[in-house]
Amino acid sequence: MNGMITSYTRSQELRRTIRETTDRDKRRQLEDELTNLYVRQAEYSKFSETPDYAQRVEH
Repeated sequence: MNGMITSYTRSQELRRTIRETTDRDKRRQLEDELTNLYVRQAEYSKFSETPDYAQRVEH
């Protein structure tokens, strides 16, 4: 890899660190960072040009 970190990789790192962290304040900070990452990823998907077929509801 060329030094870039994917959002998936970062979320995995954050989740692992959250599980291992015992300090409440640090854990809350990491959880906030993970939440922000998910929100940014969702906003990116929401405004992308390609449709998300997995979200299509079958009737």
